[in-house]
Amino acid sequence: MTSPSRPESALAFISYTPQGPSDPDARKTIRSHVMRGKNRRRPRPRMASWMSGELQRRPRPETTSAVQAALPMPRHVGSVLSFTTFPDDMEPYMLQDVVHFLNIVKKALYPFEAILMSDKRESFWYNNLTVDSAYLHSVIFSSQTYYDSMRGNTSNPVAVKHLIKALKIVAERMSLGGSDATSNATISAVVSLAMAAYFFGDYEAGEMHMKGLYKIVSLRGGLSAFKGDAHGIQSKVCRVDLGYSLCTGQKPLFFADRIPWDSYIATHPPIANFDPPPPPDGVANVTRFLESLDWRLVNVWRDLYHFSQLGNLAAQTGRRLQHDAFHEMMASIHYRLLHLSLDDSPAQEAVRLGMLAFAATVFLQWVGMRLRFHCLGDTLERALRRLRDEVQDAPPWLVVWLIISGHIVVIQEAEGTWMHELLSETLGRLGPPSWDQARDMLRGIMWIDLLYDTPGRAIFEEAVARLKGQETASPALEPG
Repeated sequence: MTSPSRPESALAFISYTPQGPSDPDARKTIRSHVMRGKNRRRPRPRMASWMSGELQRRPRPETTSAVQAALPMPRHVGSVLSFTTFPDDMEPYMLQDVVHFLNIVKKALYPFEAILMSDKRESFWYNNLTVDSAYLHSVIFSSQTYYDSMRGNTSNPVAVKHLIKALKIVAERMSLGGSDATSNATISAVVSLAMAAYFFGDYEAGEMHMKGLYKIVSLRGGLSAFKGDAHGIQSKVCRVDLGYSLCTGQKPLFFADRIPWDSYIATHPPIANFDPPPPPDGVANVTRFLESLDWRLVNVWRDLYHFSQLGNLAAQTGRRLQHDAFHEMMASIHYRLLHLSLDDSPAQEAVRLGMLAFAATVFLQWVGMRLRFHCLGDTLERALRRLRDEVQDAPPWLVVWLIISGHIVVIQEAEGTWMHELLSETLGRLGPPSWDQARDMLRGIMWIDLLYDTPGRAIFEEAVARLKGQETASPALEPG
């Protein structure tokens, strides 16, 4: 009876003599371990960095040294941190709150996590707790404020105490200058405070934090100074800058004076040799309409459409996107759209804002922590009213896409009543179609099945039901 073969990953105990391994199988095992990993497929080349201004440079293969330096956190992080020394005092219960809060935030930040590779830099969320007092107090403040909001409380003296401590430490560092003033830990502390401010609606405090963050990053040499940083400082700064802009309507602070308007994703795809499928004939008029718009807007549209098809491909095949590429695409799309001004054209402004709403769902919406971008919702609603009243040749399927995309992420139910009516009216002009037909058309414009199918179908079916209800009721209104 032959013994079962040993799995390749099992430990091998080898008898070794001065002349070498005594067993041919042992020699084979040694060769196997020596060659392990050398015949594997090379890592994908890294996308040229939009945030660091690398578009004119050739992409370089991604190295692993930075990733190796950022070790993943142990599975039982709470119990490990319980035996760790911290840079300042805190109540014992706060440690559990902080760890739980960071786990929530880490998962909530990426609604598209199902198609992303695992992020080996996640330890950065925890490591600074043990070495930097400003970051520690900023996270304690954020966690306590979060739990208070969940309980319906509006003020917590304990949270405020830690906010004051964090601000005091950052202010002292800035007054003294030196490396601590612009360290990654200091930047992360201010990012944490700014993120908490805009998430909880304290936009006045958020503005103060963002101005401070911009100053610190500028002193460091700008965002390009963080190129290749193993902790993802660039993406963290951009996320909070973009989120604050969408919530308040203010222009982002970064990339205000140097925007590359050329296409980025379509010309620097994260997956080589990928050509998105052509849109169906039913939306050909949408394509023609879009190609007549401002060339800068058209380039962003092509990039966002390309990304949406990449997302569908990744979800269908399991070929996941890298976090770095995801963040580069996030920055390139949002900053171009937010720094583009098209108020004098109702059609172009509606498309710009519809694309922002679509992108915010993918890149900036928090999973399980519904974040409404109120200012974006208000401006999109006004733009759609202008589109309805002033643009006679807007393709019906484009109007359907704009309403559904905007409704999913930014438009409140109370504000959306007239938009429900406009959606029903537009679908009536189209047949109305079945959901499968509508989904094919929407995918031809821009659609990500994983994120949009469920809420999009609910909005669509509600609009069709309203339309049928109106048709049923209409004969009763006619004179006999």
